[in-house]
Order: sequence, then C-alpha cells, then structure tokens
Amino acid sequence: GRRRSYLEMISGLWNELWKRCQSYPRLVDFEQLLRFDNDQILNAMRYALLANQCPGLLNVIEHDLYQPHNMQIMFMATLDLCASPSFNRDELGTAREIFWHAQRMGRIGNMITTWEREVLDRDFTSGIFAFAVHRGILSAEDLRNLPAHEIMGLLESAECQEHFINEWCYHREQMERKIEKVRSVDLSTYLHAFEELIKLHLGSRGLM
Repeated sequence: GRRRSYLEMISGLWNELWKRCQSYPRLVDFEQLLRFDNDQILNAMRYALLANQCPGLLNVIEHDLYQPHNMQIMFMATLDLCASPSFNRDELGTAREIFWHAQRMGRIGNMITTWEREVLDRDFTSGIFAFAVHRGILSAEDLRNLPAHEIMGLLESAECQEHFINEWCYHREQMERKIEKVRSVDLSTYLHAFEELIKLHLGSRGLM
C-alpha cells in the first residue's frame, strides 16, 4: 500500500511536470535533451541498486560518473532553458559544463549531510563510501559486516569531509570561470544559489 501511494505520487508529479512544460517557449528546442537528462537520473538509480547489492562494485570513478545525476540538477537546468527565450543555443555546451559543476556541488553537499543516516540504512551508494574504499579506510567486507557505529567511527576519524569540501571549492571555481562565457542569460545567480545550498547542507548535517 505504501509503495503504491508513493508510485502514484511520483506519477502525478511527472505528469504535471510535462503538462506544464507544454507552455514553455523553448520546449521544442530542448525536449530531447530534457529526456536525455531524465535517462541519466534513472541510470543513477540503477547503479545505486547494483552498488547496494554488491558493495564490491563501489569505486570513485563510477560514483562520480553516475551518482551525481540523482540530484536532478542538470535536468532542472534544462527545464529552465525550456523557459528561457533569450538563451543562445550556441552557448549550450558551456552552460552544460556549468550545470555539471553545479550538480557535483549539490551532490557533495548532499553526501556530507546524509551519510550518517545512510550508514544506519545500510545504503552505501554515497561517494563518501566509495572514497573510503578507494583510500583503504573501509573495505567492501567492512560495509557488509561491520556494525553501523564502527563504520561511522572509521569515517569520522579519517576526516573525509575535508576532502569533499576541497572538491566543492574546485567545482565552484570552475563554475565561476565559465559563467563569464555565457552572455545571453545571467547565470551568476545560479552560482550564488549553490553557495547558499552548501550552507544549508552543512547546517543540517545529521538532521536529514
């Protein structure tokens, strides 16, 4: 019953989204890209399922390739473009790079905020766990067998958060540099929004 209610809610939201899209002035220009971005979200979910079924699959390269898409930021950015009549399609490649860096920033904030709850849920698809396996802090066997409090203790002592904050700063710098190259729309507010988002993430650590 709960699963059915959840799926009905998701279906309703999805149908409403596409219904509203029909009135956006650039839907014809970007619809195929929007559907492509949605496929990446679904692929991220497939990868998460596989990684939880087999923790030995975890690695930082595939995490960074697939999992950030579950933030749905590139999808929503493309949706914004559908409603942006002044956007110059010749700037699409640069804009997509900006959205990609923003998506990584969003993913990093999400990882820092939720990893403790995910340990309790035995959900190890976060980049925190892929990084820990990569650095030898944890093994796939540890993820399968160690109690949650021991996994938390190992991650806390390794100070993984500092690594990801540094990575967030890198993506912010790249985003800021590339924004100057997009002239048809103002994406500077986009950068400011993600600066606010990381503050919300850090302030809510352990609460989500």
